Amino acid sequence: MKKMIEIIVKTEQPEFRVEEKNGRLIVFLRSKPENNQANLEIVREFRKIYKFVKIVRGFKSKHKTLIVEE
Repeated sequence: MKKMIEIIVKTEQPEFRVEEKNGRLIVFLRSKPENNQANLEIVREFRKIYKFVKIVRGFKSKHKTLIVEE
């Protein structure tokens, strides 16, 4: 079943992690927001949890919308 997830991204952090704060998912990334590195890290890490991941909105923003399938 596919569902949409809205996330807020913080780049250049010491480790990858996901936190929930005030009902929002905050994703901490190791990579820089250059040359699509942050988006690639999001997809790579979320594929460890979900079998399908696609960014559908916010390619150049800290606010992103993903479609995921469990």
